[in-house]
Amino acid sequence: MFTVTQTLLLSLLYSLEINMKRIIYKTEEGVSIIVPSPNWAGTMEELASKDVPQGSEYYIVEASSIPADRKYRSAWELVNKKIEVNQVKASQMDAQEELRNSTKQSMITKLATTLTPEETALLEELL
Repeated sequence: MFTVTQTLLLSLLYSLEINMKRIIYKTEEGVSIIVPSPNWAGTMEELASKDVPQGSEYYIVEASSIPADRKYRSAWELVNKKIEVNQVKASQMDAQEELRNSTKQSMITKLATTLTPEETALLEELL
């Protein structure tokens, strides 16, 4: 039988281990990630059976294997049990962002001909 202290330490270690794991699975949009609640007392497999859509293949991975940079989150794909950035989609995202920025700048330039310098500066801040 464990002492109260030993039980608390084991519980803490289990909680730390669970919170360093993630469940990942493929969706139509890309990749979904399940992060266990700090209060989750079950196993990762139990969490997956509860939250992963039935029939979806999932993987339990280390939290550190999830890309820290979320810029290309919409371009993530699940490849060989890992999250990878689809470079074609990432390039498309960059092109869309560049188009949005150039469109904003074009609008500012057109409006600037009718605005005071102060109004133009304010418009630039807003956009």
